[in-house]
Amino acid sequence: MEIEIYVNIILYLYIGLFLLSIFTGIIALWKRIRKKSLKYAWVIPYLILYSLFALFNTFIAYNSYDDCSNPNYSRYENWKLPNFILNDVKMLIIGLFFGGIFYFVFVRKKCNILIKKGAVAVLFVIMFFLFFFKMRII
Repeated sequence: MEIEIYVNIILYLYIGLFLLSIFTGIIALWKRIRKKSLKYAWVIPYLILYSLFALFNTFIAYNSYDDCSNPNYSRYENWKLPNFILNDVKMLIIGLFFGGIFYFVFVRKKCNILIKKGAVAVLFVIMFFLFFFKMRII
C-alpha cells in the first residue's frame, strides 16, 4: 500500500467520523428537545474534536513529508508508511487517554474523589506543558 492511498483512506475515515458525530449531535439535540435523557452526551463533542485533531494531524504529516518548501519538512522528511500508521496509532492512544480522563472527571458520579482529583491534576499538567511548549517558555 502506498502512502497516498493510506492517507486518503484515513482522511475519509476521519471526515466520516466527523459527519457521523455531527449527525448524532443533531439527533441528541432532537431528543433533548423532546425531553428525553441522553446518557452519553459527552461522547458527541469528544468525537467531533478527536476527528478534527486526528484529521489535521494526519493531513499536516502528509502535506509535509515530501514537500521541501513546507516549514514542517524537516520533521517529516524521511517518513514512510509505518511512520504514518504509528502516528495514527499514537493519536488514537492519546485520544482514548483523554476520553478516559474526561469520563472519570465529568461523567462518573460514584467514582472515588481521589481518582477525580488525580484526573483533573493530569489534565492540568498536560495543558500546562502544552501551553508553555507552544509559547516556547520552557
